[in-house]
Amino acid sequence: MESFSVASSEWTQSYSALSDYLDVDVDLSNPSVCMNYCDGLESESDYLFDWVNWNQYAGRLTDLGAGAAIQYVKDKADADILVHSVLKSMYKAFINICRTESEALRMFSASSFEESIEKFRVLDQNYTNLSKNHLKYVLSSRVPRNLDSSVPGTESRIIYKAINSAKIRKSIRELLSEIPNILPRICPCLLMSPQSVSQYITAAFPKFDLVIFDESSQITTSKAIGALGRANNAIIAGDSRQLPPTSFFQKKIELTEEDDDQMDIDSFLDDCLSLNMPETYLEWHYRSRHESLIAFSNRMFYESKMLTFPSPNDQETKVSMRFVGGEYERGKRCNPKEASEVVKEVYRRIMDPQLCKQSIGIIAFGISQQSYIQDMLDDLLKNDSNFFTAMNNMGESIFVKNLETVQGDERDVILFSIGYGPDSSGYVLQNFGPINREGGGRRLNVAVSRARMEMVVFSSMKYTDVKITSASSKGVRSIREFLRFAENGGRFEEQLFETSSTKGTMILSDVAKALNNAGYQCRFDVGTSQFRVDIGVVDPKDPTKYILGLLSDGESYKASENTRDREYARADVLSRLGWNLIHIWSVDWYFNRKNALDSILSRLDSLKDGNCHEVCQISEADPNYGLSETFKTFEETVKEKEKGRKVEYVPYPIDCIIIDPDRAVSERNTIINLATPIIQAEAPIEETYLLKLYSKRVGIKRLTEQKRGILIRNLRSIFNPTINGR
Repeated sequence: MESFSVASSEWTQSYSALSDYLDVDVDLSNPSVCMNYCDGLESESDYLFDWVNWNQYAGRLTDLGAGAAIQYVKDKADADILVHSVLKSMYKAFINICRTESEALRMFSASSFEESIEKFRVLDQNYTNLSKNHLKYVLSSRVPRNLDSSVPGTESRIIYKAINSAKIRKSIRELLSEIPNILPRICPCLLMSPQSVSQYITAAFPKFDLVIFDESSQITTSKAIGALGRANNAIIAGDSRQLPPTSFFQKKIELTEEDDDQMDIDSFLDDCLSLNMPETYLEWHYRSRHESLIAFSNRMFYESKMLTFPSPNDQETKVSMRFVGGEYERGKRCNPKEASEVVKEVYRRIMDPQLCKQSIGIIAFGISQQSYIQDMLDDLLKNDSNFFTAMNNMGESIFVKNLETVQGDERDVILFSIGYGPDSSGYVLQNFGPINREGGGRRLNVAVSRARMEMVVFSSMKYTDVKITSASSKGVRSIREFLRFAENGGRFEEQLFETSSTKGTMILSDVAKALNNAGYQCRFDVGTSQFRVDIGVVDPKDPTKYILGLLSDGESYKASENTRDREYARADVLSRLGWNLIHIWSVDWYFNRKNALDSILSRLDSLKDGNCHEVCQISEADPNYGLSETFKTFEETVKEKEKGRKVEYVPYPIDCIIIDPDRAVSERNTIINLATPIIQAEAPIEETYLLKLYSKRVGIKRLTEQKRGILIRNLRSIFNPTINGR
């Protein structure tokens, strides 16, 4: 009986433990029922561990107040949906807690916040104008008034004599050394080359407060040190990925691109960087009006660190390739057919009434190709008077340069002649002039970043014609990649196959979904650099353009530590590039979704109707902020003088007449007929400027010293000019 009692007790404990452990609803106190249950359980023993774990988690969820989810799972609902639902509830709870605890979030209003941004914009710009005007006022107040030039030996007397003397008896260096006190007051900023500083300013001259070196990557330290020693502080601006000083211009004879004795020299910038001086990286790029024009340089030479701005027509590029199938003449080191195609393109653009408004620059790889293009262009100018006139009427003159000389120049359209290519036997010599040498990549970087609006590459070879070996220089590798980039229409290889991004943050995805439901197509992350437009809304009338750009307060906004850049500067740059923009504020979208969406759709409707400039009114900053009414800037003074003119100045329109050069400079009646209208329109006119205008009118591109002397004598005898004030 005692044994039975013990067995019964153990049975009771066992079935109770089993019941609790498995959390079953079956009455296991009945031995027959329990045995049947255990027999059935034996066949499901592989799932026993999972069931036990489920019971433990279910119990914890019940204790945490989420018991309703257990039944949801038992009803065989989708577990993933349940997880997302739980996470969504958690996130919503977090958002509500954060908003409750933050007055800024609790009181946030999109319209009020944007109004605050606009006030900040005006205050910031007014502060900038105030700083400028304060500087103008201070510098103006330092200029001596009523100088007494009658006292011998004074600096004012020295300046007066130097200005009014018919004959200069002192060198500039001597003159400047005699006026060390008054010069900084009447001319606080001097624009000089490093060599001019050493030539004209003595070492004993009082030191300047600041010297600024521009394009310091092209200055040798030996030339810069003179200017550096004449100032207390220095700012050295330059780009180590652009052209360094070379021995190219240190030869008395003209070198060719194939000379082996040319070499790069360490620049002043290189030496400063090696000293670990404090430095600041200027990230923003402004020149290119389309991102494709700078995309290659940004990736290949700047590790994509430059902040470039996408264009509203970002789906097309402004880089194109013209494969001309020319032949590279190794003896002359030029490609005649390619040069001819470049000149034809110049003619087409200049003679087109619309395209002629865009300035043009021509870049050739080598000197010989540059000279060949220049000669062909000169012949065309000489033989076609209409082309000559149209070219002279361009707002910005055309240039023809090579890799070594183009740094610092820019034009709307760049025509890039590669020149190199297959010879008469079809063989491509793997010698691309300066590109093959050390630093060749930097030369290419300079050349391919000169365009503002468009770049057309003329080539007789394809990128596959450039053979890469283990010994190939960075320049050769770069030109191969550039040719590939141009052949792909200004796109990198992966851009040809990638589709537009279809994913964004949770809020951006929600915005895009709402716009898609309204009939608009959206693309995320428009652009190629670190700064991108979060959502680009495709123009329903023109799928190659974006009708509206949406900027959010996401990661890019958060990463910008500069308030000016974050709140309005970047948007201003995009607006100047042609974007229509609107901001999406996360708090506003989350708590006031309907009004935020209505605002976007309303703006889109206005843009579709052609109201492209229907934007919130931007308050203009006062350029004269902080100036008193009695203080007038130099520009205002000039304007008042202009108003006082009896006849408004109108530049003389040059109407080119091609005549014999000897006749143009020697025949008296010809000079009278052609020079008189120029003088009447421009008078008073300086003699050198008269010579320039007269030469243009008669089609003389360059005056020899002999012809110049003859023309000057005839002009003086005919018109009896005033010389040196007499």
